[in-house]
Amino acid sequence: CSGVVCSNGGFCDNGYCICTEGFKGANCNEYNISVRLLNGRNSSEGRIEVLYRGIWGTVCDDHWDYNDAKVVCQQLGWPDAVSAVQGSSRFGQGSGTIWLDDVACSGEESSLQW
Repeated sequence: CSGVVCSNGGFCDNGYCICTEGFKGANCNEYNISVRLLNGRNSSEGRIEVLYRGIWGTVCDDHWDYNDAKVVCQQLGWPDAVSAVQGSSRFGQGSGTIWLDDVACSGEESSLQW
């Protein structure tokens, strides 16, 4: 594995980095963010939470918009978002650490980014 540097505990195998849980990318230097929806009427709506280093936390919704919702929906396997809801009144306020703040997706990302 000459010339290949794997970050964040990843290791090289046949010239490719094998990343540890929570990381992705050619050199394991990108975070792999898992998302889930809570407190919705069904599985396709709810408050967004993200998993970081084994701990679920919340996403601040100060600037949350349709493009952000679209990325989360696509990350969860749906083709698009129907709407983006701001405020805690509809799905309840989250608890614990706010892992993401000031999310500003273009709508073309494959997942939420740190």
